[in-house]
Order: sequence, then C-alpha cells, then structure tokens
Amino acid sequence: MTQTSLNNEVSFEGEGLHSGKLSHVTVHSASPDTGIQFFRMDGDFRDNCVPAHFRNVVDTLRCTTLGNSDGVRVKTTEHLLAALVACGIRNAKIEISGEEVPALDGSARTFVKKFLQTGLTDQEAPQKIIRVLKRVTWADTKSDAFVSLYPSDSFEMEFTIEYPLPIGTQSKKTSLVNGSVVTSLSSSRTFCLNSEIEYLWSKGLGLGGNYNNVAVLDEVSNKYLFPLRQPDEPVSHKMLDAVGDLSLSGYPILSRFVGYKTGHHANIEVLRELFSDPENYEIVEASEAISSQLPGMKAKLSDLPQI
Repeated sequence: MTQTSLNNEVSFEGEGLHSGKLSHVTVHSASPDTGIQFFRMDGDFRDNCVPAHFRNVVDTLRCTTLGNSDGVRVKTTEHLLAALVACGIRNAKIEISGEEVPALDGSARTFVKKFLQTGLTDQEAPQKIIRVLKRVTWADTKSDAFVSLYPSDSFEMEFTIEYPLPIGTQSKKTSLVNGSVVTSLSSSRTFCLNSEIEYLWSKGLGLGGNYNNVAVLDEVSNKYLFPLRQPDEPVSHKMLDAVGDLSLSGYPILSRFVGYKTGHHANIEVLRELFSDPENYEIVEASEAISSQLPGMKAKLSDLPQI
C-alpha cells in the first residue's frame, strides 16, 4: 500500500466549539512522509508550523490542543484528525486562520463528506504502520479510568463510559477497518451535561456550543434536550475522539484499544507510555494484507450514514 493525500484542497469555516471565534481552515495535499501539519495563517509567527504529533500536545482539557515552542496553538484538533483517519488520508497541510478548528456540527461528518467528495490520490511511497508488540496501559487510580493497547492484527476498539442518566453506562466494541470509522463513528457529536454549561462558560469553554453541535443531556429530567443521531452517540463520540488522538502517533496503529471512562488526556498518555520503551512497538511497512484492513481503506461517500 502506498501513502495517500487529497486530490484537491478543501476548505471549512465556522466557530470554534470552545472559543466561539470564527476560523477558516483549508486542507491541502502534501508530499509523501509529510504526515499531518497545521499552519497558523493569522499572525506574524516566527514558526507557524505545528506538526500533528503527541509530543506537541500542550493541553487536553475538553479537547486536544497542539502547540510549538514559539507558543503557536491550535485547539480542538481531534475531529478533523479523526476525519483524516476515517478517509485514509496520510499526508496533509492544514492552513488555519484562527486559534481553533471549526466545530461545524460537533462531529467529523462534514470533514469526512468533503474529503470523500474531492477524492484521494495514491503517492509513490510505502505506508508504514506501528505494530504494538505488548500490552501498554495508562490508568488513573482515583477514578478507575484506564486505556490499554494490546497487540492485534487490525485496529479494534472497545470503549465504556459512565455518566448520569439518560446516558448511564454505554459500551461499544467495533473493528475499525475500511470504511467503518465513517459508518459507525464519524457522525457522532460531542456531548455534555446541561448542568455543566454555565460552569464551562465561566472557564472560557463551550462558547461556540449550541444545540446543533452538542448533544445535551439533562440529569433532572433524564432526557436529551434534542434527539440523538444514534442510541450510542455518546460512546461513539468518545471513540471518534480516540481515533483522532491516536493518529498523533504519526502512523496507523495496529492494536486493540480498550478504554474505560477516559478521554483526551488518557489517549495521549497511553501514546507516551507506548513510545517510552522501544520494546513496546515496531514501525514497519504495511503488507498488502494489513493495508487492506487499515481505517479509511476503500471508504466511500455511501458509507456516511443518513441523519
């Protein structure tokens, strides 16, 4: 399998979920072995490039924020990154005018739709992957939350979340091969408790949130304020976030991901744990058999569910 990039540039505009500020994003094709790179275009920065890599994560409070040594920041990168994975895009140059990726509908759906509409191009370079060789775990003993990566021949994910009703405990297990990220995860929106909203606003978070891009649940009535797109939308969105965060490894990861009551912080910490010991992993060229199973392979527009 060779690496892939976009046929043509694709643009998006909208308010950031947390900042509430308007930003404009254009995703360009990029040469082989570039990976994913963000470029801030709205300031006089000495170095405006922020590579999408877990070592460049500077904040994980309610979103994944990337930054460089010059203080350049890009917030809420996870949905766009997940969309790139869902479509099998390995190399991209992302120009952003603003501090935060647009929320759009609160999921990866719009990103995925436009990427698949413009199409991909194969590049003259082999695709590399990360093969997990032994179990790696990050855990929070205070909350019992944990994330583990296990050796596997494909990308599998299991996730469990626990929230007040009407969410309660939700679990989901899926094999994220071919177009399955597009089908089962990409349209799931971020969510929050109704009782959290004013607190989030007081902390400068969620300022761009609304009932169209956030699934809001009310603990008092035990109801969602508006219908979900799918019954397991909350846990599906947590999985979507994890897909985006794990892409910050730099390559597709062959592993079984198991998450329990975790979020962005845990996703990044388990990557740090993985790469802390060379015996935990190996980076190899993807065989034809493995390539055919990678997320995004054979993904097509018809995989996107109707909502």
